[in-house]
Amino acid sequence: EGGLPQVLIQKQDEEQRIVMGAVYVPNVVDSHGDYATADTIRQACYEFMAKGDTTAVDIMHDNVRYGLPIVECFISRKGDPDFPIEGTWVVTVHIPDDDIWSLVKTQKLN
Repeated sequence: EGGLPQVLIQKQDEEQRIVMGAVYVPNVVDSHGDYATADTIRQACYEFMAKGDTTAVDIMHDNVRYGLPIVECFISRKGDPDFPIEGTWVVTVHIPDDDIWSLVKTQKLN
């Protein structure tokens, strides 16, 4: 509660141990049956980042923090090749933990 919605990994960089994914896509129904406009998503992103709680990352909504810092956060713009729906909230997370990184590499965690 109060953390990020579910994020599916869309890109990863093995050397840097980072993963990137969409937190919320405008006008697409989420796992709770809700949806949000691009303006609502932008506001939620800005409010989340203003709190400065960039380690509020859990796994599969288990409400446990694993020391996985958000190292990048942005709202996608028109023409983004990785996140083509303009207004998508995107985060990049660094995964220093060997066990968690192993789950990402073997696609047991996505």
